[in-house]
Amino acid sequence: MPVRIDLVERAAKEVLVLAALSLPKRRSVDLVGDKLSLTRAERAAVERLVRWPEEVALAASKLTPPSLASGRSIGVDGYNVLITVETMLLGEPVFLCTDGLLRDLRGVFSSYRPSDVTERAMELIVDALSGLSPAEVLLAFDEPMSRSGELAAMAREKMSEAGLTGTSVTHRQVDTLISGFEIAASSDVAVIERARAVIDLPALVADSIGYRPNVIW
Repeated sequence: MPVRIDLVERAAKEVLVLAALSLPKRRSVDLVGDKLSLTRAERAAVERLVRWPEEVALAASKLTPPSLASGRSIGVDGYNVLITVETMLLGEPVFLCTDGLLRDLRGVFSSYRPSDVTERAMELIVDALSGLSPAEVLLAFDEPMSRSGELAAMAREKMSEAGLTGTSVTHRQVDTLISGFEIAASSDVAVIERARAVIDLPALVADSIGYRPNVIW
């Protein structure tokens, strides 16, 4: 059954009201999901878009302005950032979530496969990183995923061409690895919880290509 993006957006708006009242997340999503007959994947999408007050507060305390990234070490959640940027290039919806971070829904609905826009997406990510003037960058891809080695090699090539200090690797625990850097680039809640500071790389790319994300509120 195809994912009904319009229904996901409608559900997210309704769940947002319940989130503002600090009602339990699972109960709120199920309440609206049952009302609108959402599939399991659609409910997962709603959870991805709507963050609860404590999550919003946590993200706000860690989201770092690009101007403060200069001279810092940055760990990048490879798949998390790449998939969101590819989604923009493919003309699919990317959402400005209630915690201020951009998120796509492709990761919820399907496994990742490189596409015709993968190389361009990587170039845009490296360009965005270069513009931050970091001390060093580590772009990490989840080792268990089949194309991670190829993507890491592509990232290293693009970083070298751009003169960006750092490297790209595959790793079994990407969340833990990048959270150890001064700044982590990811919209993953697990990373936000662990990291000292967070930056939204897809938002920088969106600005550079004139992409306007969907807003649910």
